[in-house]
Amino acid sequence: MDIQKALSTGIAYHNSGQLKEAERIYRDILKVANTHPIALTLLAKLSFTNGKYDEVKKILPIVLKHYPEYMKAYVLAGDYYSQVNEYDIAGKAYRRAILLYPSQAATLISLGNLIQSNSLQNDKLLSILLCLYREASIIEPASIPALNNLAAIYLKLKEPYEALKTLNSVFEMDPHNIRSVAYKTVALMGADDKSNVDYLVGFGDLVTSRFLEIDEKYGSIDSFNSKLREVLKRHPNRTSEWDPTQRAIRGGAIVPRLFEHQDPILDILKLSLEKTINQYISVLPSDQNHPFLAIKPDKYSIDIWANFLGPTNYQSGHIHNKGWLSGVFYVNTYEGNGRESDPTAGWIEFNRPGYGLPSFGGEKFIRKIKPEPGLVVLFPSYVWHGTIPFSDEGERISIAFDVHI
Repeated sequence: MDIQKALSTGIAYHNSGQLKEAERIYRDILKVANTHPIALTLLAKLSFTNGKYDEVKKILPIVLKHYPEYMKAYVLAGDYYSQVNEYDIAGKAYRRAILLYPSQAATLISLGNLIQSNSLQNDKLLSILLCLYREASIIEPASIPALNNLAAIYLKLKEPYEALKTLNSVFEMDPHNIRSVAYKTVALMGADDKSNVDYLVGFGDLVTSRFLEIDEKYGSIDSFNSKLREVLKRHPNRTSEWDPTQRAIRGGAIVPRLFEHQDPILDILKLSLEKTINQYISVLPSDQNHPFLAIKPDKYSIDIWANFLGPTNYQSGHIHNKGWLSGVFYVNTYEGNGRESDPTAGWIEFNRPGYGLPSFGGEKFIRKIKPEPGLVVLFPSYVWHGTIPFSDEGERISIAFDVHI
């Protein structure tokens, strides 16, 4: 067997998404050379992608025992141990990879992200993160993840003008990058630039609400919501288990992939939401300099899920990285018993950043909308939003969605 030629073929299959063919070739190579570091590491990478973590755990020690200087195996080890929550081992693996090959932006970013997600952040730690992301952006000036992370650290250090300068480098490459625009709104708040915050966020224009229109033949919105509520409660995808690093909901339950389940009520919901979205898009002004308005779509797809929130549950401040437009439809908004100390408990609020970023200006930039059954709230996906926790008994049920273009 020509191992080098076989590897090239396997990697080509791997990169094109033909994973079964790639796996077959890697295993064929290992029949001839059972400790080949590249074939072993690529096979482990495939297993990692497919969620076969036991396989990864078996392979990595073999590679690192026979080839302790193989950098890519340490990078994969960092990714694997991060995924299985063994953060100390992950950090050591990333650091070893960086020592072996310092000029790799992706591993610097991975180490920085690992530190950010698992450490209390003080000025000393932020300075370390600043160095990691700055070095990554020097090694790879076109790395948007490096630049976005660098901007986030500048924001955490309360240096909004440095963040803006960094983000401008992103906008030269991708003027519509969701995370970058979200960070820009925070930096503009830090610079007390209200007019540009309003231009980007557009509360009342781009951030707006309206009641869902249901065809009269299906009854009133109250009747529709009552039926929808029962469908959601018995939906086969309903779960109280999810990765909190991937979702903003804290407590409660979710129904991912809502339209995966067939039901006439969900069909009506889909048609009504599409009508509402189309009406929203149809009245948007044109502005080629605006990151949202410049890319109004003719066609789109919808990712949709449901949220169940009970007492003390809430949505932390977040954005939707993969959307263009996001929204929420309220099915059930329990009004409580009047004992809440905050009259806006349970409301949706905008412009309060999440992810550990500072809320510049206090309440000056915060905007809120009161949920009502049947109400749809729409906003650009880069606008920071979350919910205010409530303590009264009862349940809020909402349906969130992203418009992808």
